[in-house]
Amino acid sequence: MPFPVECHVKAKIINNEKVKKKFDRAKINHKQQAKEKQDTGDSASEDVQDNLFVLNQMEREVTGSGVFIEWVFMFVIKSDDYRDCKRKAKRLMKRLKETQIYAVNPLADQLQLFYQCLHGNDLFINKYWLQRTTATGIAENLFGVSQSLGTKTGFYIGRIDKFIRSVSREEAVASSRDIILFSLLLAAKGIKGAVSDSPHVLIYWSNW
Repeated sequence: MPFPVECHVKAKIINNEKVKKKFDRAKINHKQQAKEKQDTGDSASEDVQDNLFVLNQMEREVTGSGVFIEWVFMFVIKSDDYRDCKRKAKRLMKRLKETQIYAVNPLADQLQLFYQCLHGNDLFINKYWLQRTTATGIAENLFGVSQSLGTKTGFYIGRIDKFIRSVSREEAVASSRDIILFSLLLAAKGIKGAVSDSPHVLIYWSNW
């Protein structure tokens, strides 16, 4: 985009028992709908069958070791002019739609969402803005996440390992193009409350 766009995510882990109760109620409703269709001689709609399949899958996650997260994802656009801000919002929504991502302009909840974005505030937004997914589900939304680590200049201390399985150190190093640099000069910048400007560095070394 030709203007800055911020992405704010607030999330919290929710108790699996709370999620299970919601699933149980939803399953009862969908099963009742399917039964009513069968009683009238009709087959259950594809949507009802799909929803029941998803609910059964998620129920297995709940009763197993799955972790469920409640979260809200917000795009933030800033401008000194109200009309300019609206124009930018429309442009962003149009661009997202081109990639099959559908965003909503929350006109009635702007103030509530503003306070929700402030650092330190708990997740208090109303249920209509909340999403509930597994930890894997929220991870799938992290498009374009940077894999940069460390600083742009400094001492070479390692590389980013992108393998999801265990491999030898030599194989991991050979396959990675992302190096990690560490600058002591940056670490030595004055920090309020610090006793001195001398960096105290702890380096943990894993021998694999």
